Amino acid sequence: MKTEKIYFENMYLDKLESEIVSIENGENSLLVELDKTIFFAEGGGQSCDLGYISDHRVQYVYEDGERIIHQVEMEGSELKEGDTILGAIDWSRRFDNMQRHCGEHILAGVMDREYGYTNRGFHMGDNYMTADFNFEKEGFRELSAFNQDTIDEIELYANKVIWEDLPVTIEQFDSLEEASLTKTRKPIEFEKDITVVTIGSFDNPRDCIACCGTHPDSTGQVGLLKIIKVEPYKGMWRFYFEAGAKAFKLLQVKANLLDQIEKDFSANDDNLLEALGKEKDKRSQAEYQLYSLQTSLSEMLAEKTLKLEVQDKYFVDGDMLDSKHASKLAQDLSEKLQGKALLVKNKDTLLVYSLNDKFKAGTTVKEFIAQNGGKGGGNDKSARIMLEDDAMEQFISQI
Repeated sequence: MKTEKIYFENMYLDKLESEIVSIENGENSLLVELDKTIFFAEGGGQSCDLGYISDHRVQYVYEDGERIIHQVEMEGSELKEGDTILGAIDWSRRFDNMQRHCGEHILAGVMDREYGYTNRGFHMGDNYMTADFNFEKEGFRELSAFNQDTIDEIELYANKVIWEDLPVTIEQFDSLEEASLTKTRKPIEFEKDITVVTIGSFDNPRDCIACCGTHPDSTGQVGLLKIIKVEPYKGMWRFYFEAGAKAFKLLQVKANLLDQIEKDFSANDDNLLEALGKEKDKRSQAEYQLYSLQTSLSEMLAEKTLKLEVQDKYFVDGDMLDSKHASKLAQDLSEKLQGKALLVKNKDTLLVYSLNDKFKAGTTVKEFIAQNGGKGGGNDKSARIMLEDDAMEQFISQI
């Protein structure tokens, strides 16, 4: 049976009584088919609606031919075929999707109309949307790169479409012949049951495309659109962007972060980059000084160790060394302490070298980890082990 898609007739309807025409058991859920539904099924890059069917949570909605299947939680359910149920969608999620999907249409329309780029991919993720654009239209100059000025220009074009508060019209056609009379920016690939979304006038639309998603009645309800970044992707350009309430929240977070950074650096919008540049210079100088100090300390530890007279094992406490200096110290000493065993400690990591046939570094490390936990490994010539403080002391003592 073909499910009647009420969300195309009224995308603002958030509750609807329907009849269950079939119900079957799925994997840890019930698969419910209704005679009509306001639940949008996943498709066209847009996620499905969620919500409730008679107090039972709807976990997923998908199309199966002409049927729409609602995947409903099974626990405690008394739903049965023939029941009249009340379906209620999560309106906040629905309106987010309406804003975001319409935002994608606006951006794709700008890219097609102003730059000659065709949208060849679209995805609505939880944290951002992506759209992939390929240069295909004659009469335009292909851009070698999208610099920030161009991105800002595209963003401005898109938001101007929003500010104009243009009508968003949704038409349904039974045949391709009827739908082909519309001015879609891409050829329609379906033969029947076609939905076309038009932004602005029919004669000169800001965008017109076959689309099965949900959209608001006007572009003004999108609110705003923000391009996050643009990068090359499989010979195309991938745009990361947001629209609507999610774009607003994204800009709130970024504005609050910027405000806190400016406070931390006693700066403002005019001199923040200069303040960050000075801080970067200070950090580079501090890193160079630290590197020099660690190099000197490593040389002192090596000199001190080589002067020691030990029977078979050397232990070097290099807690003040970073991993790079500790590894170099261990390697340098291992070349000069043949016939001995060498342990070089660096914070929570211990480098173990076996410089004779009596002591097996890797075997010793693996046996200790098997009995006491920790991480590490290696071969019988060299190994490393990472342990908590007490366990590290126990391992060193055991060696």
